Amino acid sequence: MEKQIDQYVNEVYSGLVETKEVHDLKEEMRNHLLQTARDLKQQGHNEEESVRLAIERFGDGENLRHDLETLYGPTVNQVDSSRAGNVLGWVSLIVGLLSFLSSVYAILSIPLGIVGFILGVIARKGSNRRIAIWGIAVSAVAILLTIFLLLLLTVHSYSVTPVNVHSSSQPMQTNHS
Repeated sequence: MEKQIDQYVNEVYSGLVETKEVHDLKEEMRNHLLQTARDLKQQGHNEEESVRLAIERFGDGENLRHDLETLYGPTVNQVDSSRAGNVLGWVSLIVGLLSFLSSVYAILSIPLGIVGFILGVIARKGSNRRIAIWGIAVSAVAILLTIFLLLLLTVHSYSVTPVNVHSSSQPMQTNHS
């Protein structure tokens, strides 16, 4: 009986960060289920049926878990993914800044900008969306600035034509005074 109830309680509380308050609620739920199952057994139900009925009366485990997450904070997985998103956001911003600073070296700037942009998009799901969005913006600006500079240099190199100082076929005369 206890094994099945412990399994149910652990399933309901799975993933929650086990604070003292969560631990106390978990124990209270376990004790309530055990008592309900004992009462049902005294009323003539067999042990398996008593546990099943006690759990059914308590409610759907998925709904309970969702309610507990809402009331008592994020799950362990949500905390881990939030930290990862936060780190990715900062990495995105740093890579974007490096891309921006290296925009005169197109060979580095565009790949860095693309990496910073992608990391920022991934990191938006984390807890620090603002940093991720800054990473996306800085990376995008760096890519656009690099493309603009490349176009400007390309146009400039085609528009500058060498000036032929000696346009005539006669040799240049020097004045020997």
